[in-house]
Amino acid sequence: MPDVLLLPGVPETEAASMVVDQLGPSVQARLVAQVREHWRHAPPARPHAVGGRAMHVKVSSAGRLAWWGDGKAYRYLRRQPGGAPLPPIPEFWVELWHRYTERDEPPDTALVNWYPADDPAASIGFHADRTEHDLTLPILTLNLGRARWAVRRQEGAPVSRCTLEPGAVVLLDGPTRLLEHSIERLVDYEDQLELGTAPPPAHPFVPYPSPLPNGRSRISITLRIAGDPAQALRVPGPGARITSPAEVPLSWDALESLSAEVARRFRPRS
Repeated sequence: MPDVLLLPGVPETEAASMVVDQLGPSVQARLVAQVREHWRHAPPARPHAVGGRAMHVKVSSAGRLAWWGDGKAYRYLRRQPGGAPLPPIPEFWVELWHRYTERDEPPDTALVNWYPADDPAASIGFHADRTEHDLTLPILTLNLGRARWAVRRQEGAPVSRCTLEPGAVVLLDGPTRLLEHSIERLVDYEDQLELGTAPPPAHPFVPYPSPLPNGRSRISITLRIAGDPAQALRVPGPGARITSPAEVPLSWDALESLSAEVARRFRPRS
C-alpha cells in the first residue's frame, strides 16, 4: 500500500502504544474524499448520551449495523437512525481493516465520527466499547485531524495521554480491547508547541498538516465486528424501556460473563 509509514518502534506511553501506524497525506486525502461521498448517503447526526444530553460529536455509519445513542441506551440499529438503509463500507476501509487487525472476517460496521471545528467542546468522554457481541474482537480507528487522546484501565486509575497526529491508526486488541478511552479535545500543531507536547524530531509520528479544511476539526473512522445486536452485551440507561429487538437488557449470566472478562483484562500488573 503506498504512502503508509510503518513505525520503527513502540512509543513509551500506554496511550501511544496503541497507535500502530500512521497513514501518509495521500491516503488521508483519499479517506476524506470517501467520507464526504459516504455522507451523501448517510448524513451525520448528533446522538444523545444516556440521560438525554446531546453529545459533542456527530456520527454516521456504514455496513450492516449503525451505532446510535438515543438518550436511553447505546445500541446498534439495522438502518440509519432516520430509517434509511445503510450504505456499504468502502472497500478501501475493509482493506485497511484486514491489514492492521490481521483478521480474515471483514468488519460489519463502520462508525464515522465528526468533531466540528465550530464546537469548542467537541470531545467524547471516557468509555469502553462493550456493545459488541464478542468483546475479544479488535476495534480499529483511522484518525483524520489532530486530537488529544487519553486512556485508563478503569475509573480512578492513572490516565495516559498522547496526541493523535493526522493519519494515526489506533488498534484496540487483546489486553487493550476493553480499556476506557476518550478524546479530550481537538488541537492543532501550534497548540502542541504552546503546551510543550509537540513530538520531538526523533518521534516516530509525523506532524502532517490536517487533511481537513479547518485544522481544528477531526474525523475518525472506526471499524469493528459488532455481531448480532440481539445478542450483544449492553446496559440500558436508568428507566429505559425495551423498544426493539436490538435493545436487549443485560442478563445476569451476561453480566457475570462481562464482569469476569473485565476482571481478567484489568488484573493489576505484578
